[in-house]
Amino acid sequence: MSIVKCPSCGQRGPAEPGSDAFQLLGEWQEQPAFKCRRCGSAMALRQGRFRLKATRIDAADVSGMDSQLVGKTNRDAASIASAGVGTNHRG
Repeated sequence: MSIVKCPSCGQRGPAEPGSDAFQLLGEWQEQPAFKCRRCGSAMALRQGRFRLKATRIDAADVSGMDSQLVGKTNRDAASIASAGVGTNHRG
């Protein structure tokens, strides 16, 4: 379990589906995206040198992301959450 800090309000919690701190939204630029349950800010996660790093996503870019997981199972959500974290997607 990786603990992440919201770049907007400082909320800390696990970055995983079903977390009390963050809601999984889907993917943004091939990285898992979460929404902070405290302040509502969206963030993309990437693997830093020692830990996961959260980068805030502009509200204009978030529109439609909530609907990406409609009908998905927890297993599908977990695969989205782990996709892109710790990998290099630059060709």
